[in-house]
Amino acid sequence: MFNNERFIEKGNFLNVIEGCRPINNGFMMEKYEYIADYFANEPTVVYIYEEENGTGISCEPIFRLYVDHCNDCIKSYTIYGNEREKHDEESHFVIRKIYWDKGKDQSIIQSEIEKDYSRRKKFLYSWPSIESINVILSNNNEIVEFLLQVDEVIGNGIIFSNRNEREWAWKDIVLMRRYDWGEIRSSWDMTKENMRVEKLLFKGVDVMEAILMRKHRNYYQIEMDYRMSLESFYKGIGAD
Repeated sequence: MFNNERFIEKGNFLNVIEGCRPINNGFMMEKYEYIADYFANEPTVVYIYEEENGTGISCEPIFRLYVDHCNDCIKSYTIYGNEREKHDEESHFVIRKIYWDKGKDQSIIQSEIEKDYSRRKKFLYSWPSIESINVILSNNNEIVEFLLQVDEVIGNGIIFSNRNEREWAWKDIVLMRRYDWGEIRSSWDMTKENMRVEKLLFKGVDVMEAILMRKHRNYYQIEMDYRMSLESFYKGIGAD
């Protein structure tokens, strides 16, 4: 039954403490990584407006590839769509790329602090140098073909084997593909491999990069619906 009081945590304990601990101020890069990770996995919905007084076209994430290149960089490619499957001439997509050169940020922070330790506070309350680009598309055959290839390869799940040679080109890969029936989500590091899947994913990166580099017609507006605004998230992790 609904009431004006929120739910109560229950369990085999005498007391419960609820809160949101800020990230340790001693680890600036950890804060930056929290921000980058949240940003790469948002927004939950985007709305496309072709004209000023037009109706917004709602698009959700239907594919995401997140790659953490160890101490080098983080890259995320998300495809938003107004349909999860069965794309046609009415299909709309948004390709969203997030890039964070965390190696560069870390080098700058270390260099600046070595020169003057008092500069450390400046970086404690700064944003990471994340770059974002979003391209709106309609009925794009390249994206449709790529998604069909993904479905063919991972539609029944992903089986991994042990990787014999580990060059540690990345720390983690996170893959998500959403369907009408649910979604497939998987993550793995360099100790495991599925070469067919990995080759297809990095081929898809080339396709998306080529699309992002082209000139496209302008839409009137894109609205990004976050679960929590970036500013609120920033404050919530103790970065403000």
